[in-house]
Amino acid sequence: MKNYWLKHRKIILIVLAIGLALTCILVARLLRPPSNHFAGIHTRPPVTVTVEPVALTDKVIQVNLTGTVEGRKASAAVTTAMSGRIGEVYVTEGQAVKTGQPLVSIKHLISSSSVGKAAFPTDSNDPAAQSRYDSLLQEYNRYQKLYDQGAIPRRKLEESAARLQAAQDALAGTPPPVTTDITQPNTTTDAIPLLASADGVVSALAASPGMDVQTGQQLMLLESGNEVRAGVQLQQKDLYLVHSGTPVEVTVENTTDPILTGQVESIYPGGNQLFRTQIKIDNTSGMLKAGMKITAHINTGTSAFVPTVPATAVFEDQGLHYVYLAVDGKAVRQQVDIGTAIGDLLELTTSLPDQALVITSNMDSLHDGDAIITQ
Repeated sequence: MKNYWLKHRKIILIVLAIGLALTCILVARLLRPPSNHFAGIHTRPPVTVTVEPVALTDKVIQVNLTGTVEGRKASAAVTTAMSGRIGEVYVTEGQAVKTGQPLVSIKHLISSSSVGKAAFPTDSNDPAAQSRYDSLLQEYNRYQKLYDQGAIPRRKLEESAARLQAAQDALAGTPPPVTTDITQPNTTTDAIPLLASADGVVSALAASPGMDVQTGQQLMLLESGNEVRAGVQLQQKDLYLVHSGTPVEVTVENTTDPILTGQVESIYPGGNQLFRTQIKIDNTSGMLKAGMKITAHINTGTSAFVPTVPATAVFEDQGLHYVYLAVDGKAVRQQVDIGTAIGDLLELTTSLPDQALVITSNMDSLHDGDAIITQ
């Protein structure tokens, strides 16, 4: 045995040394703590940030709709509401006129070829008769505008003209009886002005002083090339917010052209809970052309409180919007949907937790889950 040990002791020592080394390596691996690939992230030092609560801000409710310019308004025909004789013509071909401006005066013809009665007006000092005449003259002018716009039938305009004529006759007084036979041709009353129902430019002028005209006869056209219409679809849920006359701001899509102003002109059912809405636009510059795509910003005149955050709290990543919330000392990344800008604030259309705090600084230094220190 002794001889065997002496003979093989080198080999035995080498084997023992290798075994001891393997044992040490195994023990070291067992005692080493497990590695963590993300340990470096979670051991990042806290990031100092500022925070602000989600606020409620009073927002003017605006309905934003896309639509198309439908072309220039057709020319409006200026017609007479009664037979008579033109007294004066106040306008010329190509002249620009404003709503309510007198265009011509028309004298109504009274048939007085009879025996025993002559028509010659006398002055009347009856205040009631004067008041009635003034009131009916305003009514007639209003009806003339509505008729030119196609809002009332001709019959209503003619009835108004008849009432005005009767009031004018009453104001002039009743002619006294005479004993001599009087046979006269048609006699005219005081002239009644025919007013412009809209702004425009006079064209196709066919009126001249002394010309006899019949009810419904066209005297001229009013070209209103600076006014255009835009058609949009109003949803049923917004119907109670918008009505005829509601002011509108119009922008042309994909351009930097200035904002144009207008107003809602008409609303009528269009099917599928949509309502066809026409918007009259002031196109004084002539920039709007038929077929252009526009966005109509309809100011409803109402307001509501909406959740908002500072614009500096919102950042974009691959087309989506995010904020960082401060939650239990950590930054939590949260996707949000935004509405309109209100000054330096952005409306949020996404619900956030009650009393949520958004981080407003150092977002570029943050990762989801980072420890934070708030100022």
